[in-house]
Amino acid sequence: MPFLHVYVAGGFCFISIFYQQILKGFINPTIIWMILAIFLIFTTINSLFIQPIDTFNSYALTVESVLIIIFSLSTYTIMLNDMVKEKRVHLAKSLNWINSGLFIYYSTNLLIFYFGDIITQFLSKEVSLYTWAIHSFFLILMYCCFFVGLWHRPTN
Repeated sequence: MPFLHVYVAGGFCFISIFYQQILKGFINPTIIWMILAIFLIFTTINSLFIQPIDTFNSYALTVESVLIIIFSLSTYTIMLNDMVKEKRVHLAKSLNWINSGLFIYYSTNLLIFYFGDIITQFLSKEVSLYTWAIHSFFLILMYCCFFVGLWHRPTN
């Protein structure tokens, strides 16, 4: 479990930087950097005082999921604009696959992350295994979307 606490913070850093680059010119980059800084402070406080590193950090995962869903929906909204479609036509196909992978994974697993501590401690082992099998399915689906998105990337 200690690695999960570091993984959540690190993963959100990379995803935030990805969306900062994608949303550049539409959303002030300072806003995304502030969200990232606030999240890192929150996840550090969470790991030190609220949910110790030997427990499932469901609070940080839930906040991470909500923020990534917001980033993803913002990207979908911006990509609907005709001016954006013309400027980023070479990136649109690849970006839509990667953004869809992130949106599908984090939106479907939001409840699993929210109730993760309860799932790991109080449910039967069989139910817990089925829950994490569903999680694994959506994780594989996200990585498949990443693969297709990278396959369709511009080759300039």
